[in-house]
Amino acid sequence: MHAAAVAATEELDLRPIATERTPPVLEWIFKYSQQFTKLTLKTKSRVLDSLPCPNLLELDLSCDVKLGEAADCQSGLFDVCTKLTCLELWCNIVDAPAGAVLDSLSSLVHLQHLEVRLIPPGSMYTLGGLSSATLPRLQHLTCLQFLCLSVENLLQLGTLTSLQDLWLRVCDSAGDVAIGPSSVPGLKFPASLKTLLLLSPVEAGLLSCVPTGLESLKVADHVEGPAEGPSSFLSCIARLQHLTELDLALLTYWIPASPAYSALTSSSNLVELLLSFSCPKGVWQFVFPAACKMPHLTYLYLGDRDEFDGNGGAGDAVAPSWSAADLSSLVSCCPGLRDIECLHLQPEPHAHASELQQLTALQSLTRLCVCYGPEVHPLTLKSSMDGLTAVTQLRDLLVIALGDEFTYAYLLPLTRLAALTALRVDRD
Repeated sequence: MHAAAVAATEELDLRPIATERTPPVLEWIFKYSQQFTKLTLKTKSRVLDSLPCPNLLELDLSCDVKLGEAADCQSGLFDVCTKLTCLELWCNIVDAPAGAVLDSLSSLVHLQHLEVRLIPPGSMYTLGGLSSATLPRLQHLTCLQFLCLSVENLLQLGTLTSLQDLWLRVCDSAGDVAIGPSSVPGLKFPASLKTLLLLSPVEAGLLSCVPTGLESLKVADHVEGPAEGPSSFLSCIARLQHLTELDLALLTYWIPASPAYSALTSSSNLVELLLSFSCPKGVWQFVFPAACKMPHLTYLYLGDRDEFDGNGGAGDAVAPSWSAADLSSLVSCCPGLRDIECLHLQPEPHAHASELQQLTALQSLTRLCVCYGPEVHPLTLKSSMDGLTAVTQLRDLLVIALGDEFTYAYLLPLTRLAALTALRVDRD
């Protein structure tokens, strides 16, 4: 039975392997390694000298690299499994040069998906980068998820003509490098690029180097450079007319509300738009102008509910609230919305019912999160709940109410929402 099971096994997943059991398990793997095409191996043992798996196509490997063993890794770890098309490598670097591990990738010329996390002591980020001879050899790469490249590697990205998905972080011996055309002259991204996740600080002009066919953009760090003008961040976003996903949820780089914000919705192809609590007050009339049409937008994220604090925002930021005119523009611009996250309503005592009833026009809207700060007036809560009862298509509703005035009695009108299957209340 064991022989029959082994003969039929092409995919093997072993995680985690206890230290004392590692030698016999690895011996078993090596004995039957000829037939494996997919291997997941996570171990705390010494780094493997080799992986005798000539037919391996996908490898997810997690291990330690210690002093004196990096040379073994460099010389033989991937020499046999040269057919690899997908590699996820997570190494804990213990007093060993990271470059020895990275340069062992040079023989994997068929790689299409590469994800590398090298963790030096006391850090969650890779040190160093690939040697100048390694990256150009990986011409079949379509996905590169790499926590740190060198400036030299960055200049080589333009040669990867099949690259579509890039997670980019650049650092040198002093730490993160702000990426952009002035700090890295000659910077060029391949025309094939579709998804870009920026994990390093970026210059505002970086997006002028990105191909206009980009479909997904996420900025996870701060932006440096001019706030306004032709080389500003918003101006550069406006040239990306094919975006389907724009994620600026972690961005803290915002200028005062102005028509420049229409750049965020200049792509009529947007499906997902993620913004943050740091957006300036009065911004929504510019983000969703009356003349703008985004028929494909289904998900609108306006901040993390876990960051919603007693000030109505995240930290020192104040979440820009929505007026009746803002909601009217939103409904007109985005008729296909299905999910709205963290809609922050104005605290003043006025009729929210008529405002929220406008959401009934969004016939696809089934999930909604509304936020009320501690200063909310009881009349606002009452009218808001009355307005929400008109949105009869809602299935999932989250109410964040931080004020002492809030009681669960305000929720009783919501029992009229016949389609509702989940009602959650957050009062923290």
